[in-house]
Amino acid sequence: MKAFRNSFKIGLCLFFVLSLAWAQEDLATFLLALQNNPAIIANKSLVDAAKAQLDAVYSPVSGTVSGGMVFASYSDDIAPPLAEALPDSTGQFSVGASFRPFVYGDFADLAEQRRVALEQAKLNYQQTLANLEAQAIEAAAQLLQAQTGLELAIQARDLAQQSLKVTQTRFEKGVASQADLRSAQERLFQSENQIQTAEAGVNLAKQGLVLLVGEAMLEKLPELSAAEGVSVEVKQAEFNIALSKIGIASSERAFYPVLQAGLALPLNDDKSEIELSIESRTLQPKVEYSYQNPKQSAGGIGLPQGLEVNQVEAVFSIGVSATISVDQFNNLDAAKAQVAAAEAGLKGAQDRANLTALSLSNSYQSTLRSLELAKLTLQNAQSTLKDNQKRQEAGLAIDLEVDQSVLAVKQAELGILSAQIEVLKSILSTYKTYAQPISETLEESQ
Repeated sequence: MKAFRNSFKIGLCLFFVLSLAWAQEDLATFLLALQNNPAIIANKSLVDAAKAQLDAVYSPVSGTVSGGMVFASYSDDIAPPLAEALPDSTGQFSVGASFRPFVYGDFADLAEQRRVALEQAKLNYQQTLANLEAQAIEAAAQLLQAQTGLELAIQARDLAQQSLKVTQTRFEKGVASQADLRSAQERLFQSENQIQTAEAGVNLAKQGLVLLVGEAMLEKLPELSAAEGVSVEVKQAEFNIALSKIGIASSERAFYPVLQAGLALPLNDDKSEIELSIESRTLQPKVEYSYQNPKQSAGGIGLPQGLEVNQVEAVFSIGVSATISVDQFNNLDAAKAQVAAAEAGLKGAQDRANLTALSLSNSYQSTLRSLELAKLTLQNAQSTLKDNQKRQEAGLAIDLEVDQSVLAVKQAELGILSAQIEVLKSILSTYKTYAQPISETLEESQ
């Protein structure tokens, strides 16, 4: 017997695990239908665009190719043999390639700006996905509620019809009054109106669900735990601080003198050279290869008369420049003010996030209390049904009283479903607040 009980417990646990896994898979399949939503597709594209813009900063190699023709026209008074030696046209062709070994300085600021832009695009995508997933689950829950309400309305109509028949019989026997008969007719009319209202609610809920996920549906309410994390507003405030600090770094570098240095090494073909250069504002070396037909100079300098390009072994250049203006000070002050504003914005966002978290917790606890009250109402309705069934067996209650008790139990069950939906809504609010897609949570739990 003990072995049987142990086997039963193991089987029950296994059934629970399999049921939970099936429910999660059903929910994951349901949410997968949202991937075709235009808002999701648009935000995915924006993430891809931001990533490509960031990759562009880190792309180390670039190349250029150019070519053309130059046509000359001369005066008629040029005497031979000079006139015969002058060319009418000449072709020009050049090719170049450059390589940046790493990102630093101004390029690093640009990369950081685009990294923040990428994080913002990802956050917008997650927020959109979390909102749409929550809306889809709420729509599916509302459809379940509407369908259950319709079933209850049909049962109430049937009970009203039965009550009217009993009242008519009692009226014919003189036991019921005309007012009792009119009340029974009125209850039947109201129940028929409730069916029409319930049917309209079901159709509306179906249309709302189709707009989000097409024909996908949920057979029962999903079981979810409340999400935790950092609110979207706080994350956006942190992004603003990061961007404003980049502005300070860029404004401060504007005061530094710019030092440029380069080394050009002509190659043996007399038409190409390799140049290594660096600029203090970026602190990023740059290697360039260039080919020109014909070669005009080496390292970008003019050659002395009588000296040819192929006679230059190397060219080293260095230069320095500095610019100080009033607007640089103003720009630095503006950048510092933006940092101060961003930090104050973060503090305000954190305070509001704490208040939002408290509100979410209070709302969740309130819905749990409402659910407990609905369960108590169901227990009372079930107890009343049992009492009426016993009274019916003893001949002390008619069938109509028992049917009314059954309807009260169904109404209480609908009340529990409504309370469960309110609990679910309060939980979904946390996923929307923290931009946490439910689909990603399901993937992490697997």
